[in-house]
Amino acid sequence: MSQNKDMVINRLPALTWNHLGMNQSEIRDIPLPDAGTLLAEVPDVILHSTDNVKRLKDIATGCGSAVDDLLEQTDIPSSRFKTKAGETCEKPVRLDFRYGETPKNFNYVELTARENSAMTVVMDYRSAPGSAGFAGVQTKIRAEKNSLVRLVQVHRLGENMTFINDIGTEIGDGARFELIQLILGCGRTYEGMRTDLNGTGACLAMDTAYIVGGTQRLDMNYAVNHIGRRTLSEINASGVLRDRAFKLFRGTIDLRKGASGAKGNEKEDVLLLDDTVINQTIPLILCDEEDVEGNHGATIGKLDDELLFYMQSRGIPQDAIYEMLATAHVEALLEKVTDEKTKCRVRDFLKGESCHD
Repeated sequence: MSQNKDMVINRLPALTWNHLGMNQSEIRDIPLPDAGTLLAEVPDVILHSTDNVKRLKDIATGCGSAVDDLLEQTDIPSSRFKTKAGETCEKPVRLDFRYGETPKNFNYVELTARENSAMTVVMDYRSAPGSAGFAGVQTKIRAEKNSLVRLVQVHRLGENMTFINDIGTEIGDGARFELIQLILGCGRTYEGMRTDLNGTGACLAMDTAYIVGGTQRLDMNYAVNHIGRRTLSEINASGVLRDRAFKLFRGTIDLRKGASGAKGNEKEDVLLLDDTVINQTIPLILCDEEDVEGNHGATIGKLDDELLFYMQSRGIPQDAIYEMLATAHVEALLEKVTDEKTKCRVRDFLKGESCHD
C-alpha cells in the first residue's frame, strides 16, 4: 500500500478571497521521506548535536502543522545548533543540503541563540543535474533575550524538484531575527515562515529575492505576529517572473492585543517579463490594538518601453537585457550577504557555471 499522502500547507491566518483559491495550497502524492544528506561546517564555539530527541512542537511554522505531522511519521533525526550565552560567533555555520537524482528527503534543524549571543547560519539547497523528486527542510528557531540570529538560505534546485522550506521562530526581549532568501531555481517551491515577536522590542528583518521562469511555481506564506510591546517587522520581497511561471505571495502582519507601539511593514516588487506569467499577491494586515502601525504595498509591472529602447539603442540585445534585469534583484540582495563563499556560489549559478564547492 502506498505511503504517499496529500498535504495542505501555506494557509492564510485569516481566510479571505475564497473564490480565488488563494487561501492555502495542496501538495498531492508526497512520499514518506528519508533523512537528507546534510554537510555541516560548524565553528568551535557553536554547540552541535544530532539526535532523535522530541522536536519543538511549541514553535509553529509558516507552512503549518501538516509538515509537523509528516515528520512525526518518520525517524528523521534532529540537527541542533546552539550558541553559548554571551558568545558572538564570527564565522557562519554552513549547512549544505545535497539531493541526488530521485530524492525523497527531509531534514529537521533547530537553531537556538542564548541570551546576549549572535550566530549566522547559511543554508544551501542544491540538487544533482536532472534530478526529479521531493525534498524539504523544516527549521525552528528560538532567539533568547538580546540575541541575534542571521539566516541565509540559497535555493539552487532543478526544474523537476518539489521543495518545501518551512520556518518557525520565537523572538524574545530585545532579540532580532534576520532572514535572507535567494530563490534561484526549483520546479515547485513552497516557502513558509512564521515569526512570533513575543518579547518587548523584538525585531524581524526579512528579505527575499527570486527568479521564477519556465513552468516553475513559487508559493510563499510569510506571517509575523506582533505580540510584545514595541516590536518591529520588515518583510521585503522582490523578484522576476518570465515565460509561464507562477508565483503566489501571502504576507500577513498580525498586530495583536497588547502589542502597543508595534510597527509592521511589508512590501513586494515584481517585474513581469512575459504576458504568459501568473502573479498573485495577498498583503494582509490584522489589527487588535490601537497604538500600532501597519503598512503594506506592492509594485507590479512590466519592463518600461523607454528603458528597453534606451538599452537596445546602445547595442544590448533584448535577451541580455532581460537576463540583466532578472539577476538585478538577486545581486541587490546579495550585497547584504557578508559570506564570500555564498556570494561566489550564487554568482556562479546565475552565470550557468559549475560551482566550485
